[in-house]
Amino acid sequence: MFRIFRLLRRTITAAVVAVVVTIGATAAWVTLNALREDTSPSDGIVVLGAAQFNGTPSPVLQNRLDRAYSLYLAHVAGFIVTVGGSQPGDVYTEATAGRLYLHRLGIPESHLKGIRTGSDTYNSLTAVATWAHAHGWRTVTVVTDRCHEARASAMLASLGFKIRQAPPTTGPGAAIVWPYVVRETGGLLRFWLLNERGSSASD
Repeated sequence: MFRIFRLLRRTITAAVVAVVVTIGATAAWVTLNALREDTSPSDGIVVLGAAQFNGTPSPVLQNRLDRAYSLYLAHVAGFIVTVGGSQPGDVYTEATAGRLYLHRLGIPESHLKGIRTGSDTYNSLTAVATWAHAHGWRTVTVVTDRCHEARASAMLASLGFKIRQAPPTTGPGAAIVWPYVVRETGGLLRFWLLNERGSSASD
């Protein structure tokens, strides 16, 4: 009987250690990806959505859009896709607000596409992937908050793209803070281990 209890204790200890190591490694991966910046050329830039107010991007979304605009001017890619649906009662989608903002900055409509689908990251990126594959894209530059880069990039990679990461490094959404890291660690683990692909609470 003592042997059984000892074996059970070892098994539980090993399981706890494995869980702790997995969570720690995933948090480290989220943080590492938050620090990455790759501005080498790609087929297009994808800007993940965030809140908008009657067509006006929130500070977080505007910061992402400004980053995408600077990448466009630097010839990282000649096309930008904005992403995101709407909340009940909204007149504009996140994608439309983003596209209009970039057009007002001077980017031609012919170089912009709004994907107005999805209330969470995976559903939005699935819609992007369908459009991008149809247009021959293979490499995508992902623009989102730094802590969100790991999960968004993992999802797009699973949809068949090579990923470049180029988040804003200053301004709203650019800080690497533990609550955001913890949230994205959970979201990435769910995606990797449980195949739970979207969570509107974390977008």
